[in-house]
Amino acid sequence: MATHTQTLKTINIAKDFSAFPAGRTSRDSEFNGTSFRENLLVPALNNYHRVIVTFDGVYPVEASFLEESFGGLVSREGFSPDELEERLEITSTDPDLTEYADLSREFIQSATLQEK
Repeated sequence: MATHTQTLKTINIAKDFSAFPAGRTSRDSEFNGTSFRENLLVPALNNYHRVIVTFDGVYPVEASFLEESFGGLVSREGFSPDELEERLEITSTDPDLTEYADLSREFIQSATLQEK
């Protein structure tokens, strides 16, 4: 297990990435799931023991963004669903956005590691 230099990191998708995240790759959108995962999620998980991701302030989010961002932590980055359940909190204080947090957790649980 990696040594984490700090305890807690909070990522607000709207403030730290984009209020309009969309798609899987740069072909879909500048603010895509691959970019979010590689530039924010993975570095945070590599450097912090716990990471909180909040959807507060985002506008409708495509399922492809969620699957690539969160499911990709398992399928492409090699994190286990159990480790992510322990270390990654996905939330929103806005009741209209909690479905994105729920769907993100579902993508983590259903993902499997892809062969490279």
